Amino acid sequence: MENQLIIAPTLPLVADNGSSLRENVLSRSGYTGFAVYLAVVIFFSVSGNVTVILLYASNRSLHNVVNILLLNVSVADLSVAVLGTPVSFAASAAGHWLLGPIGCTWYGFICTLSGCAQIVGIAAVSLHRYFLVVKPFVAKRLTTGGALVCVGFTWVYSLAVALPPVLGWSEFTREGAGISCSVSWHSGSRSYTFFIFTMILAIPMAIILFSYSQILFTVKKMAKCQVSNQRSREAEKKVTIMIIVMVLTFLVAWTPYAALSLYMALGGDSVSITPLTATLPSMFAKASTTYNPVIYFLLHKKFRKALLQTFSRRNRDRSLHISPTESILARKVPIGCQGRNMSTNKPRMDQRIQLAGACIIPPMQFGN
Repeated sequence: MENQLIIAPTLPLVADNGSSLRENVLSRSGYTGFAVYLAVVIFFSVSGNVTVILLYASNRSLHNVVNILLLNVSVADLSVAVLGTPVSFAASAAGHWLLGPIGCTWYGFICTLSGCAQIVGIAAVSLHRYFLVVKPFVAKRLTTGGALVCVGFTWVYSLAVALPPVLGWSEFTREGAGISCSVSWHSGSRSYTFFIFTMILAIPMAIILFSYSQILFTVKKMAKCQVSNQRSREAEKKVTIMIIVMVLTFLVAWTPYAALSLYMALGGDSVSITPLTATLPSMFAKASTTYNPVIYFLLHKKFRKALLQTFSRRNRDRSLHISPTESILARKVPIGCQGRNMSTNKPRMDQRIQLAGACIIPPMQFGN
């Protein structure tokens, strides 16, 4: 017995059924740190995705196929930020899980459903861009109705991935520090583990890599045939930056969590991981809902233009509420701009301009 090495799991909350036990596996400062982090994630995710959705709803120029697919990604991100992340925030603030086994199952189902819809939605956008650049004649055939069918398929696909643990194929349990729930990677069904990895990671990632590698190849090929080398290089640069940002953020957000989950699934009971180590990848994955508005909104020319127009319109509306008299007093217009033409007893031309909002011409002498 002296020479025997025993490796025991150090995740006391990983395999439980989500009951509201009050074991504190992290320090109070650790739970507080996660609560602050999740509050920041919720704020930026909700504000960013709501902005995208409102801009789409208020600008008819954005109503096209690709923006419908982008809107679907924002809806998926917002679903996680509204229905899932606040639950983890509350658990972090309290220092323990609050909703019991049924709440754990609900949380795991919602996060898996929305997370899968998010990843598959990104893959759908990638595939559309592939057709748009590589096979433009095929892309022209995709109408708004076809885009809506694609959105519906995204959620049916995600439902097929998220529903099995609810029906008994594996289960949702608390993970890491006990502030979130997910598939039971540690002791659940190994067959479902490989199923979900194939559906939620391998297939979408293969589509993304294939799509953007083909786009990059096509852009380079087109650049060689173009007369204007400057424009070609600029177009290639923009596409390359978009590809790097999209792929890297996808990998940063999900690969650590996927790698740890697969390690736990393959290692079984011999795996020894601290609660903090098991929690960190999950927290990074939750931040993915803040990345997508930046990538698909701020790097999208039409969305960016719509945002700037919205802000400029609001500023213009505010300026219209200022009366002409207030405008004159505020700007301290010289007396010469406010006189009257004595011969006609009518406001002089410079006064008419002033009453419209500002005195934009210097004082002039009319008549004697």
